Amino acid sequence: MLLLLLFLLLPQAISETSDEVCEATTDRYSHDYLKPGDHVIGAVLSVQIVTDLQVSFRPPNPGLYRVRSEIKNYQHALALLFAVEEINRDPSLMPNVTLGFHIYDNAFQARLSCDVLLSLLTMEKDSFPNFNCGKEPSTSVVIGGLNSEASIQTATMLDLYKIPQLHPFLRKVHFNNNAGHEIFFNENMEFNSGYDILNLVAFPNKSFGQLRVGKIDSQASLNQSFTMKGDAIIWPDKFNKKLPHSACCERCRPGYHRKARGGEPSCCYDCLQCPEGTVSNYTELVLREFKEAGDYVIGGIFSLHSISFDSQPFRKSPVEFELSMMRILPKNFQHVMALQFAVTEINNNPEILPNVTLGFRITNNSYMKRITYFSTLQLLATGAIIKTNYNCDTDKRKLLALVGGVDTETSIHISNLVSIYKVPQLSYGSFDPGLSGKSQFPFFYGMVSSEASQYQGIVHLLQHFTWKWIGLIAPDDDNGERFVQTLMALLTEHDLCVAFTERTMTTISDIQENIWKQIETLNSTFYKSEANVVVVYGDSRVLMALTVWMDISHKAGQMALIGKVWIMTVQWDFTAVDSQGLWFLRPFHGALSFTSHTKDVPGFRDFLRTLNPGHTNGFMWEFYRKVFQCRTYYSDVSDLDNERKCRGEKLLELLPGAVFELSMSGQSYSTYNAIQVVARALAKMYSSSARYRKVRKRERLDLQEVQPWQLHHVLRTIRFNNSAGDEVYFNENQESATGYDLVNCIVFPNGSFTQVKIGKIDPQAPAGQDLLTEDDAITWNSWFQQTVPISVCSDSCHTGYSRRVREGDPICCYDCAPCPEGTISNQTDGDHCNKCPDDQYSNQGRDQCFPKVIHFLSYKEPLGIVSASSSLSFSLITALVLTIFVKHQDTPVVKANNRDVTYVLLLSLLLCFLCSLLFIGQPSKVTCLLRQTTFGLIFSVAVSSVLAKTVTVVAAFKATQPGSKMRKWLRKRVANSIILACSLVQLGICAVWLWTNPPFPDIDLHSQSGEIVLQCDEGSVTMFYCVLGYMGLLAIVSFVVAFLARNLPDSFNEAKFITFSMLVFCSVWVCFVPTYLSTKGKYMVAVEIFSILVSGAGLLGCIFSPKCYILILRPNLNLKGQIIRK
Repeated sequence: MLLLLLFLLLPQAISETSDEVCEATTDRYSHDYLKPGDHVIGAVLSVQIVTDLQVSFRPPNPGLYRVRSEIKNYQHALALLFAVEEINRDPSLMPNVTLGFHIYDNAFQARLSCDVLLSLLTMEKDSFPNFNCGKEPSTSVVIGGLNSEASIQTATMLDLYKIPQLHPFLRKVHFNNNAGHEIFFNENMEFNSGYDILNLVAFPNKSFGQLRVGKIDSQASLNQSFTMKGDAIIWPDKFNKKLPHSACCERCRPGYHRKARGGEPSCCYDCLQCPEGTVSNYTELVLREFKEAGDYVIGGIFSLHSISFDSQPFRKSPVEFELSMMRILPKNFQHVMALQFAVTEINNNPEILPNVTLGFRITNNSYMKRITYFSTLQLLATGAIIKTNYNCDTDKRKLLALVGGVDTETSIHISNLVSIYKVPQLSYGSFDPGLSGKSQFPFFYGMVSSEASQYQGIVHLLQHFTWKWIGLIAPDDDNGERFVQTLMALLTEHDLCVAFTERTMTTISDIQENIWKQIETLNSTFYKSEANVVVVYGDSRVLMALTVWMDISHKAGQMALIGKVWIMTVQWDFTAVDSQGLWFLRPFHGALSFTSHTKDVPGFRDFLRTLNPGHTNGFMWEFYRKVFQCRTYYSDVSDLDNERKCRGEKLLELLPGAVFELSMSGQSYSTYNAIQVVARALAKMYSSSARYRKVRKRERLDLQEVQPWQLHHVLRTIRFNNSAGDEVYFNENQESATGYDLVNCIVFPNGSFTQVKIGKIDPQAPAGQDLLTEDDAITWNSWFQQTVPISVCSDSCHTGYSRRVREGDPICCYDCAPCPEGTISNQTDGDHCNKCPDDQYSNQGRDQCFPKVIHFLSYKEPLGIVSASSSLSFSLITALVLTIFVKHQDTPVVKANNRDVTYVLLLSLLLCFLCSLLFIGQPSKVTCLLRQTTFGLIFSVAVSSVLAKTVTVVAAFKATQPGSKMRKWLRKRVANSIILACSLVQLGICAVWLWTNPPFPDIDLHSQSGEIVLQCDEGSVTMFYCVLGYMGLLAIVSFVVAFLARNLPDSFNEAKFITFSMLVFCSVWVCFVPTYLSTKGKYMVAVEIFSILVSGAGLLGCIFSPKCYILILRPNLNLKGQIIRK
């Protein structure tokens, strides 16, 4: 409508000025549009199309031709009008001078082109060459020539008048227009704007659009003059969205050369194998790159896709294989954004690298080994064709460093090539500790701590929550095998057990064929196992079978997934595939995941918000196309839905967390730090004055070019704080010491997803403090009702019990056995019972040790009091008997029984009762020496006295017979000799005992629970029993002699009483031996005291009670006549 209105008004404007030009005398077809000015710009445009025009030299008859308009070409006239108006309004360009224009339409006809040019030259509707009939200024410049024919005709006529008149100035003009494009003419007076390549798209609603998918830049180098965004092209439907193939023959792979077919074009050839001794490593294939020029170029190899090739090994070049499946990993695209952001930040900061800019070249290896090698070779090469060790493009900078290696396998493949050229490789992903070996990988730098720290962190996390029954899931590849073997060794070392180990298929073709078999295996394993904690190694790319099974199980409501705590390694990124939903994340609610350490970098979120499909590279365009279903690079297509999706900024904020996050991920943070490390190392090298040299022809300093191998000594010592405030440096193994973050995965009921940092692994911390967690901040799976989950094979053994491993089962499967007496277990799940110290004992619960009570026969306890009282009582009785005997010493009863021996017997009994007091009280060295020896010696005297009395009685009766020789045995010295001789033998035994191995004080810590028995050790048990044995021998001899004399005639036969006394004495000491041996502690002492008192009381009572009865109660019997009776 705007165009129609414009052209309706233009004729009216022209008619108003018609009086100022020469009158027209001839009707013409062409329309002219005039605006006066100080200088008039002529224009010959092609707006309308004239058909059926008669070919003659007469003026055209309007009734004899047809006219139709080319609507889009009206924009050419509008552009001229806009430019003139813009210039006239800008006083800085042409002050006090205005431009006008005079526009003619040649209708795509050569005849009309000549006609309108004559009108422009004469300023008349009727052409009068070399005459200016009007008052308007003559034409200064003519714009025209939509095609070659019109341009030639226009130039032929204008050359006669040397129009334009600004030739010397036009050849030197050089400026930037309002759109930012540089405007100038080359030596051929051509404007080198190049050409855009458009893709024509017809939409179902019959609308039409043109997509800009490439460009031809005539000013660029030979290898960069043609750029194409292949992913943006929409091919015809019959090609099924794949790149059409149009070739006479297949390409010849390396090792083969082309041989032209006779009589056919050069594109038709055969591939012949190179003869022996020759090679052909030429390939026309080049991987797509995202690049930015700079003084120094940093390479990047990222894994943005997960792809699978058809199985055709070594038959085609790596990038020629047909894809069987390709999926983008949206979160991985942030790694590219982080690199671009870091380079932009450094280039905009003049304090880091003044007068030096960094560039980059980024390729995508799609997790494929062969493409990784191909990408590395392409980055190492400088030309479009991979020719190693040759610089085929002098305009392209050499690679200064390479950032790449999201996993161990990729890092090794890259290192195998870049180490040949000593190019620093900075890996932004986790890596195996084997890469820390500097003899094999001297130029490898890890921006993340090695997986050894992660393994230790997993073990410490399991120990922290006392999870001992663990399931493992890992991919069925070399990385998975290495993880399982390494972790199982650590788990065994820390008494943790693996309930099951499942390997998932990683090859997509295998998964497609065996997915249901894999699902059945996982179902069976999870239903049978009681393990509530599962450690998963790998990412969503290689664990696709696991995610599919989880989706199916979750939707079916199966219990196998409920009540599980998932522990994910740093490789798992909780990423969705393409723009799919969070279907496989719901079961991971409450999971714990290790991630590379990260921190918010100032400006990164704002950088992401500025990105949109219209200002992105080919990689990022693919990201937008997959995630937002964008169809075009630009928003000028008449597809309103697509325009709303893909126009403007802040699109990334609309994505769910599983697809893309604005916060910088751990791997992106490592990528950012890698670029910073290279830049700081380069700046450190340039900070030395030795890096500058004087250029003779110029008064300035020029920087020498730094070679990649020169960076290594700087990289090994680099140390700085990045913009996030973290200190960045490498340890002795050339790996970062940042450690890992521990995050809690939370999936909300509405499907949104977030990760909360709840801990950290710090490899630089002291042992036992490397894992820091905030337990209160963890959100567990709802099945556990916000309590710490339990994952054990057997219930915990309480205190007082120890674990006893079941035969044939892992160490985590055990029974609980109570601790024996004297041992305790004061911790849950104790491996063994700990013995209490000797001076302590275990309580009834066997979980504590208490100090033992010192135990001995004390005067303060009842048993000691009774023993002491009995001893004193018997001593007093004996003393009383002795007093009675002394008082009645001249009576027949006393005299008849050998008064002196009686006194010795009473005194020995008195001492026997008193010697029992040596056994009461705390043992000392003196009491221990005197106890047994005194007891043995005194009792031997007593028994010897009894024996002497018995011999005296027998001798007395025998001596009464006529002619008896027994009278000599009635002498006092005989009895005294018996007592003395028998006592000396016992004295000798005691002397030998004391000399060889005397008794000593001893502490018995074990005989009685909870008590420390203070006792006397006999020293020599043999000597102790020799003393008892000798004393028993004397008692037996006395008993036998007395027993034989029991029937001697007498009214008072003392032998009977001695027999009873010896019977009591022997009975007591015979019973003493087993009783003494069967008792412990103070009760052993009490038994001996009891035996002493009873045996002494037996002697005292049996021998002296009848006599005391006569002396006190029946003195009438104390007569000689009463004693000597037949």
